[in-house]
Amino acid sequence: MRKPQFQGLFYPKDYTKLEKEIQNNFLDSLGPGEFPISRKNKPIKSIIVPHASYLFSGQCAAWAYKEIAESKIPKAYVIIGPHHNKQGKVSVSVDDFETPFGVLKVNQEIVKELKEKTELIENNGGVHNDDHSVEVQLPFLQFVNKDKINEIKIVPLLIGKISFEECLELGEALSEIDDITLIISTDFTHYGDEFNYKPFIYSIQNNIKNIDSKIFQFILNQDLARLKEYVERVKNNTCGILPIYVLLKFCKQSFIKNSRLLSYYNSMDISGDKNKSVSYASFIFE
Repeated sequence: MRKPQFQGLFYPKDYTKLEKEIQNNFLDSLGPGEFPISRKNKPIKSIIVPHASYLFSGQCAAWAYKEIAESKIPKAYVIIGPHHNKQGKVSVSVDDFETPFGVLKVNQEIVKELKEKTELIENNGGVHNDDHSVEVQLPFLQFVNKDKINEIKIVPLLIGKISFEECLELGEALSEIDDITLIISTDFTHYGDEFNYKPFIYSIQNNIKNIDSKIFQFILNQDLARLKEYVERVKNNTCGILPIYVLLKFCKQSFIKNSRLLSYYNSMDISGDKNKSVSYASFIFE
């Protein structure tokens, strides 16, 4: 059993406070403004969702998880996040995950199937103790699936240091597995001294939005080549760019055509701090 490592930091560790915070994320003016409605029998192939503190990115995340709540439950939610310190290649934890809402079980059969399709997957649960990008998705996933909380299963993957070609290999392997939904955990442009990224000092918010909007368009167009070229050219620091490459290859191999940007804002919109910013966006692929 993997115990929660980031409760009390990115989200409350108390059950009641956690539930209330997620509820507020849904009802906030930056959130969808309502709770999920009825579940339908439509599958969702993937969402992109942020992974910052719920205070900052929870409202954005709520848009994507509302779509999850209103869709068919797959055999597994494959949660793919970046390891911010680039540890390992593609690390899977086979231990079940505990959160204040209870235990989320790992789908061991899909882990085994994925490992048979690519040698990139490493059993490395310890790496999961050092990064929050997967863990912060779990309470949201449990909250929107509370009617089926004992049925849902996950496959938690942290991407460390792999090449672009290896991202494509992982995306292709995932496309060969039936009835899974990818949850891609990423924030977008990080601006400011603490992120070592200040390509401009005037019209900061507009310039950030211009960079993000170009990245979003390449994602929606599933244009892997131009996305990679642009990110490298402007030295953008979207932390989950490798998981996004995996997603876009998965989409191409799975013939997924429909995608939408659900929500976008940055931390300046909440904090008012003009010296640093992190961008948050949520997408759906169906």
